Amino acid sequence: MQGRKENIISTSDKMESFKKKIYLWLSCIKNDDFKCFSSVEESKIHLSINQKTELKNIMYEHLLTLSRNLKSYFPSLLTTEIQWVVSLYGPCGEKNIKNANLSSTEKEQLLEISSDTTLKSKFYMSENDSFWISLQNEYPEVSKKALQILLPFSTSYMCESAFSILGVTKTKKRSTLKDIESELRVSLSTIRPRIEDLCSIRQSQESH
Repeated sequence: MQGRKENIISTSDKMESFKKKIYLWLSCIKNDDFKCFSSVEESKIHLSINQKTELKNIMYEHLLTLSRNLKSYFPSLLTTEIQWVVSLYGPCGEKNIKNANLSSTEKEQLLEISSDTTLKSKFYMSENDSFWISLQNEYPEVSKKALQILLPFSTSYMCESAFSILGVTKTKKRSTLKDIESELRVSLSTIRPRIEDLCSIRQSQESH
């Protein structure tokens, strides 16, 4: 769930996927099927019947506890009303528009967007945020609603990245550094600097 492109919908999808996997693993362990756990599958050959039973019970209880904790810390998020942001086209497109928590005027705009074959191609070829940003002039209300859903950080990844870079930049030997906002901005940016252009506008020091 780490990365710059994570949003509340993608993170929620991954959490739901992991919860379902736990249920699958519990079912497999109950039926003495350890193929999902390759290390256990290899090592259980050398175990006695009692050891196998004990291992099975430990794994089952562990996964059961993990499942309960996940439900407690990460309750199911109802993303049905915001699925239109990432799934506007395809067989579920109209259903997602219908379930969207938007005004009737905004839903009309979504229907226009979903019926535009040019925009459909653009939707599949670009990132979600880039697509909705490109519609700011033509569909400002819908675009703003979509970006408000995509913008919030769903994890602390960006904050952790900034702290890591801060630790590397402001070391004990450089503890007197006070204004490092510019350095952090450059370090965290995904834009690659054009070194040759930057060097060309600077006059080189010629020898006398």
